[in-house]
Amino acid sequence: FLSPEFLGRIDEIITFNQLGERELTEIAIAELNSLKTRLKKIGYDFNFHDDISAEIAKKCSGKTAGAREIRRLVEQDIQNLISDKIINGAKKGSFMLLDFDGADFFIKEPITN
Repeated sequence: FLSPEFLGRIDEIITFNQLGERELTEIAIAELNSLKTRLKKIGYDFNFHDDISAEIAKKCSGKTAGAREIRRLVEQDIQNLISDKIINGAKKGSFMLLDFDGADFFIKEPITN
């Protein structure tokens, strides 16, 4: 598989354990907080319930991509929901709340301050 010359150059072997649900939840919180910060910079308030990060972790657990899968879910699914609300008239200063109905994520109707 790998040449002996190459293997002879390796000083250490590092094994990576699969991420558990706790670690995936922490990563989901970090990704959602990053999204919250980006939205704040462009004038929108965004928040999420504590259990949302656990739901993201559940959806992504068992997949081999780990944290990449969480980033993909946040970027493709959740950001698309927010983008749709903005495109469909959510005004700057609106408050958007991410929620989960047991099957899908959704954004509660934006509340304008």
